Parts: sequence; structure tokens; C-alpha cells
Amino acid sequence: SVVTLTWDEVDNATGYNVSCDTLSLNENITDNTYTIDTNSYEWTYTFYIKATSSVDNLPWVDSAAAYINVKTGEDTRVALPNVSNIKYTIDEEAKTITFTWHAIEGAAYYDVMMVSPQYIQRPSLTECTATFSYVYYADYEFTFAARPDANNKQYLRSDTVTLRVNTGTAPKLDTPVINATAVGKKVTVSWEAVANAAGYSVKVGDLSKAVGDWVTSAEFDMPAYETEYTVEVFAKTGDSRLYEQSETATTTVTTGAAPAQLAAPADV
Repeated sequence: SVVTLTWDEVDNATGYNVSCDTLSLNENITDNTYTIDTNSYEWTYTFYIKATSSVDNLPWVDSAAAYINVKTGEDTRVALPNVSNIKYTIDEEAKTITFTWHAIEGAAYYDVMMVSPQYIQRPSLTECTATFSYVYYADYEFTFAARPDANNKQYLRSDTVTLRVNTGTAPKLDTPVINATAVGKKVTVSWEAVANAAGYSVKVGDLSKAVGDWVTSAEFDMPAYETEYTVEVFAKTGDSRLYEQSETATTTVTTGAAPAQLAAPADV
């Protein structure tokens, strides 16, 4: 709110000093009027005004300060309309989301933010477009608001509009290529490493193991000879927003024959 102060001219004064502690104001002027934008509404300020005399204006010295209490006016500004007609396109190859929206009369800036699951700010945009890079395949949340110039006396910031965008389903990890061999009751399962896997789940019959991403084989001591077992291996994801676990690779393996028993000693 703008405050304008006026006062009668003081005989023999060479200037005036206007001050207000609340506004950190302490200014020397020559006119008998002073205008200041307080940037506030319904707030009371105390202004002090004194007549001043320059050093060569003898025999006059500065006067005592007169003061006046001024209450600023009511805030009559209204909120800008909300950002509307928001459209977006997703570039899956570049992994970007580009938004456009209608311009709003009275808006000088647009504040756009990606708030979840990543946090990226695009404040003080002057054009009605914004582009964000994304990492995850997930539901993303964005907020939009229109903002007037700081000196605008007609409008306030608009309400915040929230928009959710799904970036699609994460791709599956590649299915492991597996091989299984048996020596007696010991079964060895091996596979080719899968890019971006966080580990592997390996199962032979009813026995299973979970191994790290640096491991590409596992051994099992099976309970029976000459028995066929189903082998299952799948690659595990470290973050389902980046990759889904792979399909399960399957094969079978048959344990070897039982070792032949030696003949008992004869003619003992």
C-alpha cells in the first residue's frame, strides 16, 4: 500500500528528514511531500518528520521531530486464475515430460515443480511451457501456479494446481540363459549375467537360493539319485520403478546314478 505524506513548509528550513524504524527508512529530502510503497496492507506505521538546516544556514538548527501514525489500506488484490488447460507429452526415448498451458492475464511468472518421486523446481518461468527429465516408471506429481510481478497491485498468486502423470510400466529384466548339470546328487546351475539385475533367485526342486548380482552359478546337494528336477532362475530388480524382475527361465536336470557298491570281501 502506498503512503504519501505532506506537511507545511517550515520557514528557514533547507530540507526535511523522514524516518520510520519499521521500514528502516531514514531519508533526507528538500520537498514537503514524501511517497513510499510499504508493500503491506492494514498495518500501522509511525513516521517522524523534522525540518533540517544545513551547516551554513546559521543560526538555524534542526527542529524537533513531528510524528504521525498511518494505517495502510485494505488489501483489495484478488488471486490470479488457476493455471488451466495443461497438456503434456512424454518422450520415452529421451525420458522427458513437456508441459504447455494457457497464458493468464496479469501473470508475470509461472512456478512449476516436480514434487514426487523426484523433486525439481522450475520457478519464475515467463513462457507457458516446461520440460522435466524423469528417471522412474511411476506416477509423478507436478504443481503449477501463476504469479504476478512483485509490483502488481491488482493480483495475488494463484492457487496451486496438482497434476499426476504416469510415465509407463518399467521394462522387464532380460530372462537369464541357464544351464544345469549333475554329478551324482550335486547339481550345478549356471547362467549368463543379466544387465541391471540386482541379484538372482535360483531353485532346483524344493531347494532354493538367493544370490547377488555378481554371482552366475549355484550348487545344490539334491536328496536323491537318478531323479529329474525342475530348475528355475529369474533376475531380481533393485527398484521396481526402474525394472521389473525377469521372466523365469526353466529347464530340467537329472541327478546321476548311485555309486556302485563294492563287493564284500570273500574267503575271509
